[in-house]
Amino acid sequence: MPLRVPPQSPLSDRIDLAQVAPSFRPFAEVILRHDDPVPGLIQLLGTLGEKAPAAEARDFALLLRRTLPQSARLDRVSDVFIRLSYPLWYIRAVNDPHRNAAYRQALQSLVTPETLVLETGTGSGLFAMLAAYAGARHVYTCEKDPHVAAIARANIERNRLADRITLFECRHEDLRIGEHLPRRADLLVHEFVGAYFLVANIGTMFNRLRAELLTPEALILPNRFAATGMLVGDQWPLASIRVPAAVEGLDVSGINLLAAAEVSLPGPISIELPLSAPRSLAEFDLMSGEGPANGSHLIEFVATADGAATGILQWVQHGFPNGTAYENRPDLACNWCPYFRPFQSPVRLAAGDPLTVRVECNETEIFIDLAN
Repeated sequence: MPLRVPPQSPLSDRIDLAQVAPSFRPFAEVILRHDDPVPGLIQLLGTLGEKAPAAEARDFALLLRRTLPQSARLDRVSDVFIRLSYPLWYIRAVNDPHRNAAYRQALQSLVTPETLVLETGTGSGLFAMLAAYAGARHVYTCEKDPHVAAIARANIERNRLADRITLFECRHEDLRIGEHLPRRADLLVHEFVGAYFLVANIGTMFNRLRAELLTPEALILPNRFAATGMLVGDQWPLASIRVPAAVEGLDVSGINLLAAAEVSLPGPISIELPLSAPRSLAEFDLMSGEGPANGSHLIEFVATADGAATGILQWVQHGFPNGTAYENRPDLACNWCPYFRPFQSPVRLAAGDPLTVRVECNETEIFIDLAN
């Protein structure tokens, strides 16, 4: 008696097997012939996802989220594979009212009907749409990740802005005048600089954008960046990334070999023992034609209270050509979190004592440590 093959479910019409990652395809093809393939597809992701290449597990997880009915089980099983490629800051960024308002106000102030806008890194599409709503002649934006690009394109279409925004699925390094943009852009929107203050080769990157894609008078949003820091004391927030010499009467300090060199601290933060006023640590302006200066310099803090200084709490201000700015200050709940940069050992201070730190910048990072 021949084997009876169940009829394909309607779900198979929504899932194109050609789009299913190779590791999952043969199993998905069989499961899709079941009367109710949903549980089997979710189980397939959970069972095979840990063994499959990470990119294939991510792609299959996203495919199931797009096509299956929403459920708590699907969310839980797929989350681990999606989060490896897409950290939560994708969501937190869009939910940051300080960030969003600063970009919106700058765009509304600076965009004219003749402004051709270029955005690098579309993400959700929010900034591109804000630029279009501000009255730009046209907005060109690029996103290298195909999944994120598809989400942004759907958002743009949902807001009926597809005729005013052109999205390219590519890196900004691949954009060319004539092939992608009709002419040089008058205004650049980006979000390259986050809580770290520096990203790899930011000066070189912006020099290329300016030389190849922007007009000489082009505005850059944001253009000014300033790292600010303050001394914090006692065991906060050192306890979040170090263990003390004794725990339950036992020395387990060897585990500090695995400790993070620094840690981001989601705001708003209540600082237990602030030990100094905030000080500017370093700054640069991309519209000056120069990135951050390489080299080191000294900054002197003056203790405002007695205590043991355990490190520097550092945050970043983003400034725009119209004068608006936003920063991830410790007292705010922002997408970009302030960073705690601990000293190798706490420094005991009395109110009024000076403490000098060395700030070193290169093309990649900013380092902050005691000067002596």
